[in-house]
Amino acid sequence: MKNALKKIFLVCGTGSIGQRHIENLISLNEKIVIWRERKKKNLELKKRFPGIKYFENLNKAIKFCDAVIICNSTNKHINILKSAIKQKKHFYIEKPISNKIKDLNKINLNPKNIIGEVGYQFRSHPNLIFLKKKLRKSNSKIFSYRFAMGHNLKFWRKNHKFSKSYTNDVNKGGGALFELIHQVDLAIWLFGPVKKITGYRSKVSSLKIKADDLSNLILIHKSGIAGQIQLDMISPLYRCEAEIVTDKEILLWSYNEGKITQKTQKRNKIIHKLTKSFKRNDLFINSMKHFVDRVYKKKQIPLCDLKEGVKSLIAINSINKKLIN
Repeated sequence: MKNALKKIFLVCGTGSIGQRHIENLISLNEKIVIWRERKKKNLELKKRFPGIKYFENLNKAIKFCDAVIICNSTNKHINILKSAIKQKKHFYIEKPISNKIKDLNKINLNPKNIIGEVGYQFRSHPNLIFLKKKLRKSNSKIFSYRFAMGHNLKFWRKNHKFSKSYTNDVNKGGGALFELIHQVDLAIWLFGPVKKITGYRSKVSSLKIKADDLSNLILIHKSGIAGQIQLDMISPLYRCEAEIVTDKEILLWSYNEGKITQKTQKRNKIIHKLTKSFKRNDLFINSMKHFVDRVYKKKQIPLCDLKEGVKSLIAINSINKKLIN
């Protein structure tokens, strides 16, 4: 019988992000169960996470839990999400929700009495929270922005062969456009709905993948703001940065430096900087804690609910169909 005070969180998928969520849920002192499609590594995982119950049947696992964490390959997200909603379970689903726009027709985007979050963790970044508030309060007119994010796929994860991952296959939701869709979400979060988007997915490197390793996008927002986004799997160094041009200033954000710089004709000034204690995992654990708190009925608005989370997928739909070699 379930402990009336403790909720049970089911983690579906135990790749690098799944294991991160397990570790973070353990640190939050939550009760966890696991379902994974590939069973070959179960013994290895049981050694790493002793005492956690494993399920082989997905439906039984969903029935057993209170909330589902969906973090398997992108092309398999929707079936688990559909089952979770059908069984009225709360859910946290990793971005993107799917790699196919037609999958959205299979689910209710506004399920009643179900807590839902989409894992766009950059919405929890202190620099970006500050930036959003500044842009909202400022009387400056925003003209344009440039976002860039990327790193050579060979260096993404330790002890990980990308050739065996869904990351390398466009049909499974891999490629730069889907893997780094965070930046499209940030553009919508900061500047509002997209009116028009154009762009190309390209394969330019010698990486042995069946997907784009470089995507270039141009977005026009309903507000009139124009933006450029470049996403890649080829940069020799990790980059994640933004430039926003207004009529009074230029704002520069650097993830690597953890700061926002304001440039005007008279001065350059750092207007926000991360504390020394900040770690990358803070983005993930803060997002998960927010979801957990909502499951326990603490009054908080979602960071990114399902209706909000599909906007980036809808925005890139036309780009998704193009791949240039």
